[in-house]
Amino acid sequence: MTRTAIVLPAGYLFSEARPNSIETVVRTLARANGADDLMIFADEGARDHGDLPVTTLPPIRNRAQRASAVADAVRAWQPELIEAHQHVPTASRLARAFAGTPVALYRHNMTPPPKGWLSRWRYHHRLKPIAAHVFVSETAKVEFVSDYPAFAARAYAIPNPIDAAPWRADPDNREPLIAFAGRATAEKGLDLLCQALPT
Repeated sequence: MTRTAIVLPAGYLFSEARPNSIETVVRTLARANGADDLMIFADEGARDHGDLPVTTLPPIRNRAQRASAVADAVRAWQPELIEAHQHVPTASRLARAFAGTPVALYRHNMTPPPKGWLSRWRYHHRLKPIAAHVFVSETAKVEFVSDYPAFAARAYAIPNPIDAAPWRADPDNREPLIAFAGRATAEKGLDLLCQALPT
């Protein structure tokens, strides 16, 4: 197994009782792969991390100080791979601080398109040291590659590990209910759901 550090964004506590969607994906994948050579780095504040190994960091508002604290904690663990979730600046800083260790940026949503050449240049500069860009869907990966083709060889799609089987009811005996999980925004598909409801 590869000794892996999983770094969560600032404010993430990795609580088993109150997880957010990103923490749920991390927990599911970590349990599936085994936790022998794994350490999750999260902010202090939760006492119910569950059965996975967690190193907690003091919540620091200053970005530079937090980045330094994260790097120090990760360095002490000596990983062979660093998996930074969602936060591009954290992944970029870690990639620069750990030049000999590959850093993968795990994105849980679509990457916003660049607003102009300066925005594209800045983002490209931040993404350049990152060894792999992992997306939760093929669509998110394709959009990223269309905006940043230089990173096509480093872009991967790993669909979120959600087992929908327990949610399926017998089609002949189920109530006519529709469940929607997600933010009330167009990119989450709520507009399509609302258009479908009258039919």
